[in-house]
Amino acid sequence: MKFNVTTATCTTSNGGAGSCGSNAADNPEECQDPLYAADHPDICTDSNGNPVTILRLRINPTSGSTEVGKYYPFRAILVFSDGREKDVTDVSTWTAGNTAVATVATTGYATGVAEGITTIAATFRTYNAFAQLTIQTACADGEVDFCLVIDRSGSMQDVGSDGKTRMQSAIEATIGFVRNVEYTTDQVAVVSFSGTLDETGATPVWESNTTVHTTLTSSQTAVESAVASIDPDFSQCIQADPVTGKKKLVCLTAIGGGLQAAFDELTSSRARSSARKCVILLTDGGNNVCEIDPESVAEEMRKHDFLVCIIGLAIGDGDGMVRCDGKGSQDVKSWLTSLTNCDLFFDAETAEDLPDIYATLPRAVCGFESDPCFYYPDATIAFEWLTTSATASTGTVGVEYSHSFHDESNDFGTWQGDGAVIWTVSGDLPPGITYNRWTKTLEGTPTEAGVYVVNIAGENGLDPVDVNDKTLVYTITIS
Repeated sequence: MKFNVTTATCTTSNGGAGSCGSNAADNPEECQDPLYAADHPDICTDSNGNPVTILRLRINPTSGSTEVGKYYPFRAILVFSDGREKDVTDVSTWTAGNTAVATVATTGYATGVAEGITTIAATFRTYNAFAQLTIQTACADGEVDFCLVIDRSGSMQDVGSDGKTRMQSAIEATIGFVRNVEYTTDQVAVVSFSGTLDETGATPVWESNTTVHTTLTSSQTAVESAVASIDPDFSQCIQADPVTGKKKLVCLTAIGGGLQAAFDELTSSRARSSARKCVILLTDGGNNVCEIDPESVAEEMRKHDFLVCIIGLAIGDGDGMVRCDGKGSQDVKSWLTSLTNCDLFFDAETAEDLPDIYATLPRAVCGFESDPCFYYPDATIAFEWLTTSATASTGTVGVEYSHSFHDESNDFGTWQGDGAVIWTVSGDLPPGITYNRWTKTLEGTPTEAGVYVVNIAGENGLDPVDVNDKTLVYTITIS
């Protein structure tokens, strides 16, 4: 985007100096900060020569849920007339509507105090924004050894509307998770990964580039420092030989290397035999380095009863990849889901979805404490649809809502598959209502009246399956 700057001085009707329009010169460098631009309309304009103004303040996310004693990270974001945004979390004033339910710090981190629902408010100058926070009873997860596996491939340098790279947003959100770990019983290791294709020699060479930032530790300070130390040099992603023009690509997505490092750490002497093992992988793309096949590592993890959670960041529905086993291409989202076998693929359409996903993970891990989904041997299984009716319960604005769709069988039939059933919800959910994947319940407090159409789909891994045979359509009326 090109910005213009007003430099001319005009004479007003009373003989004083004033500003008059813009010339073709660029804005001063300071105008790259949208708040500075809004505060200095005399020297900063947008590409059309108009002043940049603050439109509103918003809180990301607009609603969330955590447990008693756990943190939930909110961010305050200013939205500007030229489409830019700015994070003003640390300079905003934060308040909780009901401090008996939750408190909120100057950093935007809310802490659950007791079960209930409260409003979280942020104020910046004269602008206000609100969000809803639900606090649930804490779930005791026993002993867990976690390994955080974070993508540092070249696409993680892509910048969002708030001016942050995906890498910066990923580090912020990961630290939010780190602060919710129970270090009296849990340990955490941190791994980051990328990959290299060296075409400068006679034969192309592929290799995984993996860094273990900390081995398993019960020190929160050490884990936070390890996450914060992930600082890839994206300027080195493409290195070209000036003579031959051959390239060395050093920022590829070598997921197999990251998973292998996690497996090695969680089977090392530092891991505890009494602790459950959980891998949390964050990536913004499909694997493109096959020195280590991620599918083979994921299979070993399942055999060892590892819980594998995968967060896909900014992955398009049409994004594809080539599998290392030579079985052709596959869309990235379904491939990542196949690595988990536990319905633990989390789709983060943008970096703004990460804080909420990370906040749900402690409860997700706890909920799988005795679940047999860790490993399914090769087999053909079948399942039946479970539902109540095609019309969900009606609701009322401002009144807590809950509707489960899985408690009565119907005659939608069965089909064969080769893994755990993965349920997804899409469509027009009423504002304030979310899908709880653990209880398979639509729940929350609706904020807007209307008639909403929601799609609920189940998939258990075998293609092809007629989409119409596996999707239920619900109608929800909020008055």
